[in-house]
Amino acid sequence: MHVNAVTIGDYAINKELGKKGSSTDITIYHRRIDDDVVTLIEPTKYPEKYQPLIKAMAYADAALINPLQIDAFLGEALITLELMGMRQVLVISNHDSLKKVANELGTNYKYLDAYGALEELRRLGPASLSNSPLVIIDQAFNVKSVGTVILGFIKGGKIGVHDKLKLQPKGIEVEVRSIQIQDVNYDEAELGTRVGLALKGVSADDIEEGDVLCIDCRASSMIRGHFNPNKYFKQGTQGQLHISMGSKIRPIKSMRLEQSTAYIEVDSPMPIVSSRAAVMKLDAKPPRIVGSIEIE
Repeated sequence: MHVNAVTIGDYAINKELGKKGSSTDITIYHRRIDDDVVTLIEPTKYPEKYQPLIKAMAYADAALINPLQIDAFLGEALITLELMGMRQVLVISNHDSLKKVANELGTNYKYLDAYGALEELRRLGPASLSNSPLVIIDQAFNVKSVGTVILGFIKGGKIGVHDKLKLQPKGIEVEVRSIQIQDVNYDEAELGTRVGLALKGVSADDIEEGDVLCIDCRASSMIRGHFNPNKYFKQGTQGQLHISMGSKIRPIKSMRLEQSTAYIEVDSPMPIVSSRAAVMKLDAKPPRIVGSIEIE
């Protein structure tokens, strides 16, 4: 079993609990316990940049909060978890101020020590976004004698060697040539796995962060759904807004609200892979999330 958690607060705990893997603006840590693998996803460039937080959350099944201090950035992260529907939140703290914030948000957090949190993650297991194969991609590159390789997280079904999938949003047909999990070759990878796939039929230059591999998912430049405003966002929406779905982030071309329904157009298609999308003002002060959309 593979399960993933976004970590927020003091990132030192990731080195204590896991072995470091790949690192970009997010850093991956793995811990194997018996036959289970717990992956901790650190939004390394957060809070300086908001994007790593929202991307790390897209890969995660739960959140692990290890607060350094109760400040605006922690508040922003907790508000984001709430608006994006993250219900499995584990806290390594008994700080009364944090409990007050949680009560204000109306969220029931679980308070555990670090190793208790690992066991709770194992109990929870992975969350699925799709009944059929779905991989959200965070990296793509060429490897000599192997070809195009992607790194990503399996968020639906399972993936096998020789599976034929579609790369969205470009609609390119690809085939899985080989599978690696933590540098070991496998014939199959299950839900929740942080996976490396060698692909046939596509160049790494055709793949962007936030693209997905799937069978029956769609892509669209028009997004519609119920809008949940962030009641703590007071800065106005003038200027450029962005939308995030999965780990794909796009500038918003136009947005209008009709009662509680948001209609958004982006400059190019996005994979429609999750039930919620975040609307963000990236140059604002915390909280930088304007609200979330429950996708129709």
